[in-house]
Amino acid sequence: MRLWLSFILLVCWYSPLAAESLILLRKGPGSAFPVVFEIPADHRLTPVRIQGDWVLLSDELRQGWAHQDSLAITQQLTPARLWLIRESRQLSDWQLQLGLDSQQALLTGIRFPWQQHSLALRFSHSAAESSWQSLELAGETDLGRSDWRAGIALGLGHNDRGHDRWHNDAREQTTALISANLDWQRQINKQLAVLVRLKSEQAVSGNSANHNSLALVWNLKL
Repeated sequence: MRLWLSFILLVCWYSPLAAESLILLRKGPGSAFPVVFEIPADHRLTPVRIQGDWVLLSDELRQGWAHQDSLAITQQLTPARLWLIRESRQLSDWQLQLGLDSQQALLTGIRFPWQQHSLALRFSHSAAESSWQSLELAGETDLGRSDWRAGIALGLGHNDRGHDRWHNDAREQTTALISANLDWQRQINKQLAVLVRLKSEQAVSGNSANHNSLALVWNLKL
């Protein structure tokens, strides 16, 4: 009888501890979301981001949301680490591009994700007194590695009177453009990267000129 009583007391004492040693990961940042995983407190979890009092945790195979109060049972996620995650800026996949190419043109653009690839809206403007400008929409894709990317663009170009970029007699000219580019990118930090762009551009009308250029572009995540 004493043995059974001791066993029952042991189970009653151990059960709350076993329950408390689990971190409940929910489908979303709120108690109304269902629990999707029950993770042991000593399991290695990485905080991804914080929304209010809820933390998105991941072990690379699974992820879910846990309330900050429930993380007191694990020593891996200290208040200091959670503060760093909270204060760190969450960057989007949209990127601002600014640069200068070998034809003395100023480059500006915005790059944004599209399905499994990306699109880029680019504007180029000559720094010369008699100027030209072009506007292009490019589709880009990674070449199996994050530091190499290729793109094909369609656009319009216009040169002012006095410039012979797309008209041999230096008359005002508007033409359709098609271009291809190859980019090599080097990440400087989480927000900033620098890329080298090799580009070939073909005019469809006017003097049907082909222009090749090399550009240095700064890429800033927004």
